[in-house]
Amino acid sequence: MSAGLATAFRRMPSLRRTLETLFVAGIGLVALAPIIAIGVMSFDTSTLSEPFRAGTAAWSALFADTANLRALGYTVVLAIRVPIGLFMALIAVWIIVRLDAPGARLFEYLFWFAYFLPGLPVLTGWILLLDPDYGLLNRLALATGLFSGAPFNIYSAGGIVWTHLAGQTVPVMVILLAPAMRMIDRAMDEAAVLAGAGAWHILRRVIVPLMVPALAVAGIAAGVKSFESFETEQILGAPADIFVYSNRIYYLLNQITPRLPEAMAMSTVLVLFLLAASLGYQRYARRRAVPPSLGDGPRSGGRPVYRAGVRWAGTAALAVYALVAIVLPFAMLIAGSFMRLYGFFDLPAPWTAAHWHKALFSVDFRTAATSTLLLALLCALPGTLIFAGIAWVLAGLRGWRQSLAETLVWLPWALPGIILGAGLVEIMLSVPVFGPLHGTFYPLIYALLLREMPLGVSMLRASFAQTGREMVDAARLTGAGSLRILARIVLPLNMPALMVVFLLIFTLVLRDISTIVLIAPPGVQTLSLLAFKHSLNGDFEAASVIGTVVALASLAVSALAFQMARRVGGWR
Repeated sequence: MSAGLATAFRRMPSLRRTLETLFVAGIGLVALAPIIAIGVMSFDTSTLSEPFRAGTAAWSALFADTANLRALGYTVVLAIRVPIGLFMALIAVWIIVRLDAPGARLFEYLFWFAYFLPGLPVLTGWILLLDPDYGLLNRLALATGLFSGAPFNIYSAGGIVWTHLAGQTVPVMVILLAPAMRMIDRAMDEAAVLAGAGAWHILRRVIVPLMVPALAVAGIAAGVKSFESFETEQILGAPADIFVYSNRIYYLLNQITPRLPEAMAMSTVLVLFLLAASLGYQRYARRRAVPPSLGDGPRSGGRPVYRAGVRWAGTAALAVYALVAIVLPFAMLIAGSFMRLYGFFDLPAPWTAAHWHKALFSVDFRTAATSTLLLALLCALPGTLIFAGIAWVLAGLRGWRQSLAETLVWLPWALPGIILGAGLVEIMLSVPVFGPLHGTFYPLIYALLLREMPLGVSMLRASFAQTGREMVDAARLTGAGSLRILARIVLPLNMPALMVVFLLIFTLVLRDISTIVLIAPPGVQTLSLLAFKHSLNGDFEAASVIGTVVALASLAVSALAFQMARRVGGWR
């Protein structure tokens, strides 16, 4: 933008307001299109070959079918992992941040790595441990003679809850709570210790009351995300006849005659609930929460505040959790990929590398690896630039436009992947202009970027806020326009943050299943989707091999993102 055009633009406030309004409208169209499609088509009573015909038959069928109601009920019941996870995460963060526990930095790394570990590969590790027939922990327990039957059953509500707690719920809450706890003045701990208070008393009477806003934000955020789980319930729930809403939607859409309106009605119920929760989270977070901190928190200047025994007890507790919830299932995932027959440890020669050779040199693996890499790059490269542009424009908005735009940017947080995929399927089937997109990569790219928009824009806004204001003001005085300032000053100065967002998008595409399972083009599948299909078919040997590859790739990329994120001072 030339200096003259930039000056003219600044002198035309009405044009600026118009462009800002168009920007907000564009964000709204992108974020709301799947939601509107889901809501409208829930009232469609026509067949796929007929034009739209309004009616409430789908809603009547939704509430008349006990399977639908049971799925909604299980969805609510299994959400009990949120308050349990909140308590566990609070204790973990307290040990890491406040106790100065030995090895605290290592344990924080482990929680970040657990968050980025794909859920499906870790799930296969838990199956090898807790399967009632061949699970290693069950066999060890039976060998003691203390149990008449297998004490653990991964194919149960308890197994599903534990798998989520260990794999995602607790790690994501630790990430959300750590920055808020770091903001609490350490002098409060020192004063309480000098007054004779014990560590547990300080936690209950000092730390928890001050953490209530952050606990509310973390609880709402984790609650919203808990409803998007798909693959865990699909694999573990089916043997126990436990289905949540996402699995039920998947079932309704994969009938010989898809029950599309009924699936849309079920999606609408969950979307309305999650939208309310997400808006509450976004409003609360905007006032109370801080960006995730990946650096060092404030440390007390001299010796540690708490006694050595308390600090080492905290380290022991974290070590037990990390060993049981993170290291053990990951180790079993790798071990399972080398087993001749999955779960049979007592074979004469139980170990083999044949599954690796068969999987890695198969046509399916090569095709899936190529599709995964291509999709990840097609999402990460343009996605990073798009999110940077949105974050930059948001920083310049004011008043109701800023509030509305921020709300719209956060709306996809309330769209679980399976519902987003269902909405896009409906749009492509019902709107002729979008029909040619069916069977291409474009819906996948749109869906994945929409899901990551809240996280990517939030991270870049936090980083942009640290850019020296005087540099931007000086550039404006020379007549530089917003696009030139963004390209020449803001983006180069925030390159570490841009790389972090790029790597995060790349990693999250590697592990995604629920978003793409309904809209993946025929014959196109990612590595995670290929592993999921092997797991559904009971071929856990192949699923373990592919899962190990995806997990190691995710950890490598996330480790690079973690190291780069430490250079972004605004997140410390």
